[in-house]
Amino acid sequence: MDVEISVVIPTYNRAGDIRQCLAALERQSIPKERFEVIVVDGGSSDDTLDIVESFKRKGSSGLSYHVEKKRGAAAARNVGIMRARGRFIAFTDDDCVPDPGWLSELSGAFPQDEKCAGIGGVVVPLEDCLIARYLDFKRAGRGVGFGNMAIHLATTNAMYRRRALLDVGGFDERIIIGEDIDLSLRILRKGYYLKNFDFGKVGHRYVTDVGGLYRKSFLHGTGVATVARLEGKALDRSWATLLRNLISPRSYFDKYGGGKRGLYERAAFAVLHRIQTIGFHNGYCSESRKTGHISRR
Repeated sequence: MDVEISVVIPTYNRAGDIRQCLAALERQSIPKERFEVIVVDGGSSDDTLDIVESFKRKGSSGLSYHVEKKRGAAAARNVGIMRARGRFIAFTDDDCVPDPGWLSELSGAFPQDEKCAGIGGVVVPLEDCLIARYLDFKRAGRGVGFGNMAIHLATTNAMYRRRALLDVGGFDERIIIGEDIDLSLRILRKGYYLKNFDFGKVGHRYVTDVGGLYRKSFLHGTGVATVARLEGKALDRSWATLLRNLISPRSYFDKYGGGKRGLYERAAFAVLHRIQTIGFHNGYCSESRKTGHISRR
């Protein structure tokens, strides 16, 4: 049976996480002959290589390991695209744990229409804590769309046609974080479309502390700023805009109401939203101040 799906996982110094991810891929419900797993390491100094080799010794079929020391996940994913044998390429991260039906459900739902370049599934937190619940509420790590038509697929949980990825030139390696946003824009611009589904679940290890939330938001802001520079556009990220977002009465409670969420959690979500907003703003402004012309246009 020919390999149909290539799973690409970038990793760097997360030996414990990659062990869990590879174990989950061993439990996939589709025949092992139908998919391969490509681990692309950014030059880890921990036990990542030993763990991958231990899975290969246990007989994990189609598992390969490659080192790409260029900075960023975009370069690692591009190595995976070029090494892939499958006509579909599934992306997830080393701190993710796909459900057993992940590949089966996504591949079974992939439209036959060649203009559909990619689809995404559900991302849920692996841990139960306040920040994880907040990020789950904000749909962190998931694609963005209307109904099941997407304008952005997150590489936490996405499957693409390899042909479409090659058509747009893969990921832009100048973007350190947010490269999946840029990829989605270029795919849509080429005349393809993307879809989101409410199945094909992947568990994701979110940050669990306030400092981690701020740092993650800062990095996300730098990534969006880089994409904006490439697009020749800019968001309104003035201090006045930030102040309006921070003092908006609606975002304190109304935005987080509904369901079984109590007053404490609603108030905590409002505070976490502000920390995330400040982190994103600072990261965006920091990156925007950099000089140098990198626009494609």
